[in-house]
Amino acid sequence: MITKIDNFNITDGKGFQITLPNGWIISVQFGQYNYCGNRDKVQRNEAGVCCSNAEIAIVGDTVEDPVGWQSPADFIRILNETAARPQFVATIEE
Repeated sequence: MITKIDNFNITDGKGFQITLPNGWIISVQFGQYNYCGNRDKVQRNEAGVCCSNAEIAIVGDTVEDPVGWQSPADFIRILNETAARPQFVATIEE
């Protein structure tokens, strides 16, 4: 079950989620333990976590398998492909 979030959502200070107009959510994570260049780095409470690649997952009623080490160009491709999907109506928990 998906908890309702705003269109942009910061997640644990190491990534973000975007809810697209068609109802699908894209999760982009680039912190410790994610499938990215920061995977094995100790994450401190830093204001600016950055990385040259990220873990990306598409979320509906479940989270599709994340794909790791994705470049910004890969993110744009995944964003466009997901935006072109049919409307998804999530189960909302208020």
